[in-house]
Amino acid sequence: MKLLVFSDSHGEAGRLSAALDAHPDAKDVVFLGDGARDVEMIEGAYPDRRFYCVRGNCDFATFLPTEGLAPFGGLNVYYTHGHLHGVKTGLELLAEQAQSKGAQVALYGHTHRAKLERWGALTLFNPGSISRQCGTGSYGVLKIENGCMEAFFNSVD
Repeated sequence: MKLLVFSDSHGEAGRLSAALDAHPDAKDVVFLGDGARDVEMIEGAYPDRRFYCVRGNCDFATFLPTEGLAPFGGLNVYYTHGHLHGVKTGLELLAEQAQSKGAQVALYGHTHRAKLERWGALTLFNPGSISRQCGTGSYGVLKIENGCMEAFFNSVD
């Protein structure tokens, strides 16, 4: 299965659409916050996709949760924006929270920097910001099958 991971679109809904269009075979999408309205704008155009979304520190007037946990391809995936875990100064709190939930993968955003790191048996993955204004314009693609995962960083041209 293929999972798309986005964060920090900050008003650039078109970049989300471009990435979704580039991966029609990815039926699951995780959005890690700071652009909840962007997802609301495009979600209806992709009725064949399942969206898993959390709010970030810049998402106001939304009832989205601050964290989530879902199984994908035999792995438990914890996802959050990261601001409540202090990810700009370290990943310890994020790793502890994900492990306490029984996750093998933790997805986070907030830093606007793409990063892939192992923390013992836990994989930490930040797709970076899909917004060109905030960084590299990157997003993540996870291929998960039978409990094994490959992670890739992509960019929107």
